[in-house]
Amino acid sequence: MKMENGKIVGDIQIAEDFQLNGTVTGSVTVSPNAHFQLQGMVLKNLVIEAGGSAEINGTVQGYVTNSGSLVVRGVIKGLLSTLSGTTETTASARISSQA
Repeated sequence: MKMENGKIVGDIQIAEDFQLNGTVTGSVTVSPNAHFQLQGMVLKNLVIEAGGSAEINGTVQGYVTNSGSLVVRGVIKGLLSTLSGTTETTASARISSQA
C-alpha cells in the first residue's frame, strides 16, 4: 500500500491501494480495484467509483459519493450519497447529511 504523510495540492485519482495521513487540498476519486484509506483530511470531495473502496477515519470537508464500498468511522462535513454499492457507518462516524 502506498502511503502519503504530507500535503497533496489539487485533485487526485487513486488507482492503487493508498493511505493518506496528510491532507489533499482538492478532491479525491477512487478508481475501480483501488482502495483509499483516509487518516487525514480531504478539503473538497471524495468520489468512490464502482469497484473501488474507501475507509474514512479522518475528515472529508465536502461531499462523498459512493458507488463502490465505503466504511465511515470519521467525519463527513458535506452530503453522503450512496448511488450503488455498500456504505457502512460506525458509532464514531459524524455525517452532516445523507441522501
